[in-house]
Amino acid sequence: AGMADDARQTVAGKDESVTGSTTAILSFANGRCFPYLYPGSDHTWFTGISKTGGRVAGHFVNAFPEPGQGGRTREHGFVIDYTVSMVGGVEVVTWGTPILLDGPGATTRNYPTACNSNGVCVGYSEINIDANNKFTYAAWLRWPDGTYEPLTVPNGQPTCPLAINDTPVVLLSEQTCNVNGGPAWWYDANTHTHYPLPLPTPDTTTLAPTAITNAGAFAGFYVRQIPTGQPAAGDIRFEVHGFIALPDVAVTPTGPPADEPPATKENPPKDKK
Repeated sequence: AGMADDARQTVAGKDESVTGSTTAILSFANGRCFPYLYPGSDHTWFTGISKTGGRVAGHFVNAFPEPGQGGRTREHGFVIDYTVSMVGGVEVVTWGTPILLDGPGATTRNYPTACNSNGVCVGYSEINIDANNKFTYAAWLRWPDGTYEPLTVPNGQPTCPLAINDTPVVLLSEQTCNVNGGPAWWYDANTHTHYPLPLPTPDTTTLAPTAITNAGAFAGFYVRQIPTGQPAAGDIRFEVHGFIALPDVAVTPTGPPADEPPATKENPPKDKK
């Protein structure tokens, strides 16, 4: 399953075997795939890749549950660099040393969601885990020097970082991660400024921008809540749609050829033979 791709059409994701183990996979445009399993783990996922390639983020699961975690295993985030070389005309991937991304506090569940070419990573952690396995979400940004910055939105709602570019701009979805929620925000990490993203339709209940280019174009999906007129069935239907949003550009209008006057009601366009 592919989770993210870069400008070179390299896809980072995971592969689940028939035995139940999960291996992170790096897949190139020519179809060649390279597996990665974090040392000592039996489940590893890639969840993000930098725009120019060479760096992936993900998380892994320890092989055995840890005491006091309600039977759940410990889940760590990580980021790792890789290089691609040609040996005998064949691509070879060499993995660097992984760096743990365990969030700003002591927690056993950490999930990076994206990274950029400069080593800035974003993700979230499950914190305040109690005996009943209840917890809260804490979104974060990690700078290359190892400093963590909490990610929030102005209205204080739970949020999840879904994408980052090299500026860095972070796209935040106002929701508990992996759960439908609400609107989304454009966050400039350099100026610490939030900008609300417009909803595609008035009946949009969730806006989830999942990718952004360095030019500022972004894409993702949104959820509409539409009445069905059938109260017995709950009177609600949810529709999921994809979208792409382009940055504002200057458009130079073009007119008809010089030998063809503009079409008007009195002068309809000529039929093209």
